[in-house]
Amino acid sequence: MVPLGKPFWGSISVVPPPSIGRVTDQRPSFYGANMDNADLTQGTTLYLPVFVPGALLSIGDGHAAQGDGEVAGSAIETSLKGVAAR
Repeated sequence: MVPLGKPFWGSISVVPPPSIGRVTDQRPSFYGANMDNADLTQGTTLYLPVFVPGALLSIGDGHAAQGDGEVAGSAIETSLKGVAAR
């Protein structure tokens, strides 16, 4: 049995600078992307640089349980609904 910890978003990013062109979100970089960090749960603060007006934040890849990273390429995926902090 796998204990279900705190759910978290596996992928959090902003649009990178237009000067670098198209990128993939599969590997984390200075603009965020697929970080799969189980410590990024509710109440955590993540700072990402802003390169375009509005930042164009993208959040997805919900996880119900996983260690840090996808060494084996697997996690327990789940549907998550985000709510803006006040």
